[in-house]
Amino acid sequence: MKNEGRSELGWLKPLLTNPNAIWIREVRQAARLDRTPWLLGGITLLLALLVASIGGTASRASISPAKVGLAVNQVFFSLAYGVVMLVGPAVAANTIAAEREGRTWEALVLTGMTPAQIARGKFLSSYTTLSLYIIAIAPIGALAFVFGGTTATETVVGFILLFMLAALWVAFGLAISAAMTSLRGALVLTLILAILMGPTLYGIFGPGVGALAHEHWRQIPAGLPIWLPVAYTRAAFGMDYLVLLVALPFVAVALPAWFLYETTVANLSAPTDDRSSGLKRWFIASTLALAGLAASIPGSLGTGAGRLLNPASLAAHASLWILSTFFGLVALLFMSEPSGPSRRLTTKWETKGTGALARSLGPGLARTFALIMGLETAAFAAATGGAVFALVAFHGGAEVAPVALSGAFIWAHVLFFTGLCAWIRSRSDGVIGARVIVVAIMTALVVVPWGFAAVGGITTKQNDWLALGAPNPFYLFVVLTQLRASSPNQILITVGYISILVFAALGIFLFALAARKAHAVNAAARLHYAQMDAALAQEDSAIHAP
Repeated sequence: MKNEGRSELGWLKPLLTNPNAIWIREVRQAARLDRTPWLLGGITLLLALLVASIGGTASRASISPAKVGLAVNQVFFSLAYGVVMLVGPAVAANTIAAEREGRTWEALVLTGMTPAQIARGKFLSSYTTLSLYIIAIAPIGALAFVFGGTTATETVVGFILLFMLAALWVAFGLAISAAMTSLRGALVLTLILAILMGPTLYGIFGPGVGALAHEHWRQIPAGLPIWLPVAYTRAAFGMDYLVLLVALPFVAVALPAWFLYETTVANLSAPTDDRSSGLKRWFIASTLALAGLAASIPGSLGTGAGRLLNPASLAAHASLWILSTFFGLVALLFMSEPSGPSRRLTTKWETKGTGALARSLGPGLARTFALIMGLETAAFAAATGGAVFALVAFHGGAEVAPVALSGAFIWAHVLFFTGLCAWIRSRSDGVIGARVIVVAIMTALVVVPWGFAAVGGITTKQNDWLALGAPNPFYLFVVLTQLRASSPNQILITVGYISILVFAALGIFLFALAARKAHAVNAAARLHYAQMDAALAQEDSAIHAP
């Protein structure tokens, strides 16, 4: 029994007996600062006065106490989100950039800590500081119970979500700090981005998505900015509850936070180190999560009491376009990949006996874009198949053809974009320049074909000229319009089907050219290193010869 207990707590032992040194050091430093209690007390007092004044003003109006309590709860968590949005990135920005500006970064590296350990220590220290602010203002949330209209469960869930968002904003500030060398620059840039992004995200995922949630679950009051805690307690439990209220919010917070953490680790690593494995693990997990959501959301909407117009069809089309955006950004992200791993990294792999699976996640242009294209194909197949199944099972097969066409069309253009990124990167020395070329080419494909199509259509008064827009990804909407028309134009539909084959083949062809170029560069590098090793061995033998 004793051995069993020790094995159960084995994962916790390193955290208790040997915590991250940077975390402990910076928490102790923050505890010694005289301004820390004043900041905590000042923010708490200001927030309490704002919430109390709003609650007092509302209570004097002809509003029921329950509505006043709900309004106080919404105001408190909105203001708490503002605190997290500003304090979290600001605290995190004052970490790595401060080490570099203070010229203590080299000493930190000489301690032998890996970039991942440094990033974890900085994240934990910043997150601990931000958690103190959340805990300090937590008692203010109890003011809503004076009026009623909210439950303890909703308040607890609200704080859990607040701590999750705190991790996301801390990771955001840390990623900016890792990419900057100046403390002031990191702080200013982080605050500017936070001020621009924070209210925008609050408006989209607060009142915006809250309106959609109200349409699907009438139990959720309309117009709530902080609607998710209320949805957990008032929405009817079912598949849509698990997918939309549990899996989707978790993925929306966890995946960006994980990406920002891996970006921080990559920016802290040397160019000759393995800066790819962490990001590829994130990419694989993100693809599985997004493909699973894209495949399950149409079915979950079909089983619920949805009031949206064709909810499964709308969710299917939106999921496919979200997947295309995700894979497009991933392709641009991995354009920073070198042709192959550095000699230093391959030597480290040989010394440690690294297996083939771990090496496959390392740097390498060909293997990276092969992984991207393979996961793209699997993700679009899963998303399209899940949507078609939902439409057949819950909607009598309506909209199956448009959704299937959308999946194939978007997949083909994403495959082309990925192959284009790989090909341009294989023939370019600079990452930024290669990305600019790719964006310029895609912009031309979007603008130029529509220009010719518009001129031809105006001149001849026929819509056959729209076929010239087939190189444009948005030509899909032309084909979908024709499929739903009473008398469809078969020429436009046929051109759309042909473009699927053409762009998929072009993407694979461009990737093959990029892989060939990368293999040639790697072979030349291996030959160069072999010649250097032979020359050094010859010199050693000449020196030690009798």
